[in-house]
Amino acid sequence: MKQYSLRVVVAAALFACIATGCGDPSAEVPTLEEGKWTGTAMPMGHPEQRTELTYRISNTLDGINMTIGTTFNDGRPGRDVEMTVDTLYFVFDEHQQDVELHCALGLQPNGNYEGKCIDSDGKWTWFMMRPPDFSVGDEA
Repeated sequence: MKQYSLRVVVAAALFACIATGCGDPSAEVPTLEEGKWTGTAMPMGHPEQRTELTYRISNTLDGINMTIGTTFNDGRPGRDVEMTVDTLYFVFDEHQQDVELHCALGLQPNGNYEGKCIDSDGKWTWFMMRPPDFSVGDEA
């Protein structure tokens, strides 16, 4: 069996790291477009109603900051915000039912994110958010 010196092994590993980005965090962590997103939520137990929402998004070295507001309040923080390539996850304290919601919103072809937010009892609501540059013609 052929033996390789430590120097050759380290050089090969370093080359592989450089070629693949060395696990550069900025290449691995998806971000959201910063600014004021808009959207709606379907209140729990009232599928015929919609509540208008604003989502204020900023990206930091620590991750994504999100504040979710309505016409009734200035905003509450989205916590534990995480993203994959096609799903946005966050935790949100719903003020009317006074419950913690765990949300998973999937990326839609038009750039919106939509999905369920579920409480500890399994009750859910539907959240939708549109990017800052969204126009009505993008709805289709």
